[in-house]
Amino acid sequence: MGMSRRFSRQHTGLPLWWASLLMLACSGGGQSSSQSSGTLLATVNGLPSGTEGALTLRDADGSALQTLSSSVSVSLAPGTYTLEATRISTGVINGVTTGHDYDPRPLAQTFQITGGGTTSASVDYAIAAALSSGRVASTGISDIWSYIAYPLDGTTYAWSISSGTVQSSSLNSYGLKWTAPSSTGSATLTCVTEDPYGISTTFSQAVQIVTPLGDPPSAFYGPGVSADALANLVVGGSSSQKVDILFKAAYSGVVGSLRKTIKWNSSTRTGYSGGTGGSLHFEFFADDATDSHLPTGNRIGYGDLSLPMAAGDLCPAVSLAWHPVLVAGSRYHLVISNSDSDPGTNYLSTNDLATLADLFPAQPTVADADWAVSYMKDGGAWTRKRGLLPSLELNYTSGASQGTGYIGAWSFAPGTISGGQSVREVFTVTGSSRSAQGVMIRLCRVSGSSPLVVTLEDASGTALETVSIAASSVLPAHHWVAVPFSTSHTLALGSTYHLVFASDSSTVYKVFPLQDGSSSEGFTATFTDGYADCNAGSGWLGGWQPYTGTVQTDGDLQFYFY
Repeated sequence: MGMSRRFSRQHTGLPLWWASLLMLACSGGGQSSSQSSGTLLATVNGLPSGTEGALTLRDADGSALQTLSSSVSVSLAPGTYTLEATRISTGVINGVTTGHDYDPRPLAQTFQITGGGTTSASVDYAIAAALSSGRVASTGISDIWSYIAYPLDGTTYAWSISSGTVQSSSLNSYGLKWTAPSSTGSATLTCVTEDPYGISTTFSQAVQIVTPLGDPPSAFYGPGVSADALANLVVGGSSSQKVDILFKAAYSGVVGSLRKTIKWNSSTRTGYSGGTGGSLHFEFFADDATDSHLPTGNRIGYGDLSLPMAAGDLCPAVSLAWHPVLVAGSRYHLVISNSDSDPGTNYLSTNDLATLADLFPAQPTVADADWAVSYMKDGGAWTRKRGLLPSLELNYTSGASQGTGYIGAWSFAPGTISGGQSVREVFTVTGSSRSAQGVMIRLCRVSGSSPLVVTLEDASGTALETVSIAASSVLPAHHWVAVPFSTSHTLALGSTYHLVFASDSSTVYKVFPLQDGSSSEGFTATFTDGYADCNAGSGWLGGWQPYTGTVQTDGDLQFYFY
């Protein structure tokens, strides 16, 4: 959420105090145990409700005396002590953090306890700073925005890149704007920071430089889109922010309703919402037909979503009060604003799919000007949010739907392709038979040099074709890889197939699915013919296991047949 944060030494609520009856047999500073004890008041600030800190109390010799997890009063013999604090994580699923890391300041503080005296020590936690940047970029693409997320006020920055061009207006700030080099390879971003506590941290990330994806195919079969996470944009808030979704109409007709993913605060994530959350106002406009693609003219349709937080639906359906009439092939805008009387206090966020890459085009099957997200602050100019793919569905009164009905990415639960471990997409063709000349798959190579082996099977497991892709063709960051077939294959209507990905044990590839919102959230504009399946070494699961103990069939690999 906000890019700049200062640790607060104010309590966020009434601290939980309890008196420790601990009386140390020996003092921390070698004082006589006959001296009266003193008191340490240790205060832990800044963590979400119910989250414990990680503090260690040590004596003058460095021996650990106690571990502390929250604000506490400790009775100690006179002497010298040190209180150390370490990073903690929230929202851990299958050993992977889906919430935030929280860093403490200061990391360590030494103090004296005197007989009968009271000493206070405060440890302030805040979301850990991190380098946020795409991991893949197209050659020559400009205005790449890399930044340090969640820095402390007063932090200094020193940026550098190994190749490419720095756009100097953002140099020596928490963000860096740069242009990718014109040739493929790798560019390394480095930022050395020093926070107000004097702690220096070096952040570094390699960005893979690739050729542009090329023009979207005229037809494809499969999900055809990528995402690494969900990303939010506040609607309302202190900057009166609005969100705009640019889209090209897939059909001519009347739009009767829409479905949109939204987000508000949770127990492990904050910054998405405030107060009641407010209400959302949806307005349709024509496109201005310029290269900037801005909304123009009078609105041609609208609808409202009142107090969605109270309803508790993160993917609500919105019936439109005024139905827009669209023409296939024409571009339009859906502008989302906050209609609350106090949107600065009562606000929430839209949520969209985010790909951690700076690509042209951003998606392999969708032109940038046909499906995109922008935002506006304080009535200023619209700013395109590169890498965001709208999680939105438009439903026509004819029964047709268009949009993207994926509601998340299971990047926190990747599948391994190595030796006995493999992944596949299981699908049964609907609608009509399809012709496939090859397949595109989005994955990464972790280690090794053995090829990726891709097999198209029928329902019985009989291979229709097997293709080996050189390891050098798969980047060490998630990106699209083409797998051409030696001959065109007909995927017959009603038939079931398996698309299997394997490799030998000397090499490791990773892949993760997108979460399909059709079964759980009512979306229809998704690939509903199949599901991602994982073999962790003991047989096919019959789905994916993003959460402990649950095998789900609402995930799809990031792939498509062309």
